[in-house]
Amino acid sequence: MAEKSKTKAPAPRPLILEIEDAKTSIVSSVNSALKRGLPCYIVADILDGVLSQMREGARRELEIARSQTEKKEETE
Repeated sequence: MAEKSKTKAPAPRPLILEIEDAKTSIVSSVNSALKRGLPCYIVADILDGVLSQMREGARRELEIARSQTEKKEETE
């Protein structure tokens, strides 16, 4: 029988590094759109739409987390 490898999974990156990478990517995307010649008011409208979708997603995530916590507390 083959012996299983006992290597550990890599440690997750610190959240602050993930946040910084996300911020850098977003700023880079916005700068790309502006370099293509899109006016700021168009880019702002696009960002408003994206932000609205993100807020809705965050609201849903919060509802799910609350629901799961309530169910867990009920079973304990």
